[in-house]
Amino acid sequence: MRFARRVPPSFPLQLLPGLFHVAALVCICAMLGCEEEPLQPWRNHAPRPPSIDGPTEVLAGQNAEFDVTCYDPDGHRMIVLVSWGDGDTSDYGDFVRSEQTVQFEHIWTRPDTYLVSGWCRDVYLAEPLESGWSSPVPVVVLAGQTR
Repeated sequence: MRFARRVPPSFPLQLLPGLFHVAALVCICAMLGCEEEPLQPWRNHAPRPPSIDGPTEVLAGQNAEFDVTCYDPDGHRMIVLVSWGDGDTSDYGDFVRSEQTVQFEHIWTRPDTYLVSGWCRDVYLAEPLESGWSSPVPVVVLAGQTR
């Protein structure tokens, strides 16, 4: 946590253990004009859009595998969804931990260029939040060879 100004050594504050420390830091930060808001553990923060890694070219009818990684600043477990750009989406699957890579597979049947993107939702029970869609990853599907 960075402060625009330092807390004076004579600042009269006696803190109680636990959450009061964090609440007091937030109040001090607000009074002194912090450069950025500190992470507040009693609030849920949205996960970041996932990163997607996979092939940029595949043959129609060929199985393509993609690695999808999500990050949640609070460390909550998440569900992941992938849009394949052809009107189809993945199943949600199992809950995953923050920064865990999950593999998804898809088969396109028609040659074209498709935009693959992902989305995460944390499973914080009081206030689940979504990441928003990731930047689309273009995948060129080429005509398969006939024998």
